[in-house]
Amino acid sequence: MKKIVFFGISMLLILGTAVNAKNRKKGPRHGGMMMHLDKNKDQKISKDEYMAKFTEIDANKDGFITRDEMKKHHQEMRKKMGDRKRPREDDETDD
Repeated sequence: MKKIVFFGISMLLILGTAVNAKNRKKGPRHGGMMMHLDKNKDQKISKDEYMAKFTEIDANKDGFITRDEMKKHHQEMRKKMGDRKRPREDDETDD
């Protein structure tokens, strides 16, 4: 059970980073995923903060994250991120 939970959360972090990578400006990373999980803004992610994200994604609360639950979560995140999209510096053209 612990391995499945760890794997699910690890995949969330990896896939979340990949989704955000295409919208990220060039330059230093600002820990977007960490800031998202760090609810009390202490620059650390506690087990409770980490598990809160798992619980949020686990729609049917069975203790597992299925492919469909992860897909739905990513679609919701993309929708939220779409509202905040800004053009990347390297996408601008000089006329």
